[in-house]
Amino acid sequence: GRFRNFRTNLKLFSFKKEEIIHPEIKKPNLKQLFSQVGEKKFDFILFLITGSFLTGLFESMITLALPLYVTKIGFDISKVGLIIGLGSLISIFGLVFLGRKLEKIRKDYSLVLTTFLVGISCLILIFVQELMVIILLLGIFTIGRAGGLNITRSFISENLGENIRATGMSLSDTSQYIARVVGPPFAGILIDKISLEASFISISIIAALGILLLVITKGSFDKSNEIGSK
Repeated sequence: GRFRNFRTNLKLFSFKKEEIIHPEIKKPNLKQLFSQVGEKKFDFILFLITGSFLTGLFESMITLALPLYVTKIGFDISKVGLIIGLGSLISIFGLVFLGRKLEKIRKDYSLVLTTFLVGISCLILIFVQELMVIILLLGIFTIGRAGGLNITRSFISENLGENIRATGMSLSDTSQYIARVVGPPFAGILIDKISLEASFISISIIAALGILLLVITKGSFDKSNEIGSK
């Protein structure tokens, strides 16, 4: 009897549990991302260039050039900190106000506006030396830079599903950080080889080229909107 019970227990012990099969989950990839974007593939790439890469480039260049410029025209380091701090404060209120306005217009137009704010603020900056004006211009610059990035993220959020949205945001961040790697050396070369003002002028020129690119490709946005509305 004991031997029989031992055999029974051994069978129960060695009984293989039914293997649970989990459904295979496909990892998000670029092919899936562009498939989901559909007819707005070109728009997506354009937003990555103007709204992510250029904003990262502008931010990294101004981070190097502004403190050097401010000290060059006679302000001490404490004033540099004050300019950056108050400029950021102005941008907070500006972004709240501008954000409400931008929600009512098309994203490509919004991106033109924010890029214009970056370009015009840097261009004016080299002609002024008043502390409060520099603070105001930095605030306008920050509004344009942050606004452009937010518009790009909004475009990604609206045009990608939850399963691939994180991949889209990751591409945006990657574009921005690549630009942050390129920006400081580029600004440094301009400052060393030409002048300190050349870095601000180059930001304005690049911003103008970004606006030109958006204006030229306006037809692609119109086509995408027509297709999306059908």
